[in-house]
Amino acid sequence: MDDFAIYNGKKVDLRDKMKHILEGMKDISEFQGMVSMPRFKDPVDISKIPRTETLASFVSKAIGKAPEFEPTAFHDPFFIAYSSGTTGNPKCIVHSVGGCILSSAKEGKLHGQIDEKSVVLQYTTTGWIMYFSSVMNLLGGARVILYDGSPFQPDLKTFVRMIGEQKVTKLGTSPRWMHEMQKNNISPKQVTDLSSLELVTSTGMVLSDQLFEWFYDVGFPAHVQLGNISGGTDLVRCYLKLQCANTNIAPGRLLWRGKLFPPLFEPS
Repeated sequence: MDDFAIYNGKKVDLRDKMKHILEGMKDISEFQGMVSMPRFKDPVDISKIPRTETLASFVSKAIGKAPEFEPTAFHDPFFIAYSSGTTGNPKCIVHSVGGCILSSAKEGKLHGQIDEKSVVLQYTTTGWIMYFSSVMNLLGGARVILYDGSPFQPDLKTFVRMIGEQKVTKLGTSPRWMHEMQKNNISPKQVTDLSSLELVTSTGMVLSDQLFEWFYDVGFPAHVQLGNISGGTDLVRCYLKLQCANTNIAPGRLLWRGKLFPPLFEPS
């Protein structure tokens, strides 16, 4: 676990959270201890936190032996994802090894045309299912960029410039980020070269009609596709996803009428 976090320019000490986690795990017989990951160059003092060691101490015990890989069943548990809690307390969902890999390969390679030429940047925290979604683009051979911290620090244009500098082909973001760009009269296409960018996906909240119009008319080049996606911690992927080349969507819709899904999915 990280010993510190930094967001929006503020440092957050996580050692108290370490203690709470250890307290919650005290009756779990399989739990062996915690490794403190240094967020900065020098690790902080964790001597008062029981059953915890620094990353350097943990690594020093390595014996240099090549790891042994054991076959697993398709339905073996892979990890636990937690729902956002918008409809009550967060719910834990156990995902299987085979289900995660199959679903990720299907959405990345089949729906998203992800390959070794792709450069993916999904802005997300590590606690959100979109972090897993981002990392799994490696299955298709993509180069994946992980961004730590606020996209609005040290200023509103730094994150935008990185999109161009890294030649990102697929950007995952949120209506909040686009709103901040619009509110501050920042047009990403005027800030950096977006010639490599092919697709921008938006999720996390409703994308307003005004932001739809801003995206196409002001914010991004005409060749960039906007995908208003709706997802699925339950599925580890999307419920609805626009990923059809050269097909843009209209304000207020996830899809064009009759183009990608049967009438069951059409807006009223």
